Amino acid sequence: ARQDRLVQILGEWTPSIYRIGPQVENNGLNLNFPFVNDEDFAVFEYIIPLQMLCAILPPQKGINPAIPKDPQFHQKMKSKQEI
Repeated sequence: ARQDRLVQILGEWTPSIYRIGPQVENNGLNLNFPFVNDEDFAVFEYIIPLQMLCAILPPQKGINPAIPKDPQFHQKMKSKQEI
């Protein structure tokens, strides 16, 4: 699955891969969280917490998110492919 491919690619960069969701093992790196998936509010349940993490963490860790760590990332993920 796409999520597993992402974990595989990120695993080449770091052992610190954190996953959040209802189908992940609850351990020191993952948070098993049973999202409600409410028809009207599901977008807020997922997106807003992740956007907050993405906004707060990079400056604290000295990372510039505008600079790609791997220029071949989208090719590896098979995303942004030409039609």
